[in-house]
Amino acid sequence: MLRLLHQSRLLADERVPHVNCAYMSEPDNLRNALYGELVRASGLELQGDFAGGIRVLQEFLDRHSVQDRDGWLRNAVRFHQGCMIQHSGDMEDALRMFRSVETRPEDRLFCLLNSYCIADLLDDMGREREAYDELSHRLRQVGGPPDKSDLKIVTLYIDLATRVGEGFPADAWDLVRNVVHEWGIQVPESQARNPEALIAALDAANERFREAAVHERRRLDVEGSSTQ
Repeated sequence: MLRLLHQSRLLADERVPHVNCAYMSEPDNLRNALYGELVRASGLELQGDFAGGIRVLQEFLDRHSVQDRDGWLRNAVRFHQGCMIQHSGDMEDALRMFRSVETRPEDRLFCLLNSYCIADLLDDMGREREAYDELSHRLRQVGGPPDKSDLKIVTLYIDLATRVGEGFPADAWDLVRNVVHEWGIQVPESQARNPEALIAALDAANERFREAAVHERRRLDVEGSSTQ
């Protein structure tokens, strides 16, 4: 069981480049402008200039703060700055940044993504119980139907539950079934309360995720080579 969980978590942790992470349903002009700055900031990050990338985003936020409706821009910038700080190796500062992001349960994707980043950091810092509590709270809080993107947070949640001695959480039976269903994996009703069957289904879903990620990388490589 532990081997499957470990493998699944590694697969689920293959996140897309963070320039595409933050969920925003805002006017196209400002969203597109932010995306452009994210690309520029990421270019600096790839060169090892983490401070420069963070500064680019902060300056963009400062310029457009008057257009910031309900703090969505501030939270998007903080999230991406947290990603850059994490990549620089400063886990404590990255954790503070992610925790400063204000999310709403109705923004399921962004809410769960930010919570995943917090839990992932806490886990890397050896604070497994805090990481488990973070995910347990957030998964109970958010609403809406399951999404394919829930796979990584559910995988980490089950992994942490096992490691902190919680076993298979009672609130995760249907959660796991619903998430793997989004990846085309069916769990028979007779196995709906069987931890090993559910973990095997989670492992299979992560394998499909990995295959999809490889396919997408190849597609982008082909597109990139055709434009050169």
